[in-house]
Amino acid sequence: MAPGHAVASPDAGHRSTLGRFATADEDAPAARPVLEAAGLRWIDADTAAITVTGLHVHHFGARAPLRVDTLLFHWQGQAPGPASPPG
Repeated sequence: MAPGHAVASPDAGHRSTLGRFATADEDAPAARPVLEAAGLRWIDADTAAITVTGLHVHHFGARAPLRVDTLLFHWQGQAPGPASPPG
C-alpha cells in the first residue's frame, strides 16, 4: 500500500497511513474507544473540517488549501464528508 492511502472497514471507519489517525462517517462509532486505546488520534468532524493552507499539495491537478480530512484520508477516494473544492 502506497503512503497516504486510507484503510477503510465498515466497523472501524477510516485509518490514515500517513500517521496514527482514524475517523468515521458517523459521530460516535463503537470502534472509536478501541482505536484511541490503540494509540490512534481520533479526527472528529470539527477537526476534519479545518482548512490547512500553505502546504502546496497537488489535489486533482490544483494547488489549493485542503481540509484535514482530505489530507489524511482522501488519497484512496475515501474521504469522509465533502472535500474542499480546489481554488
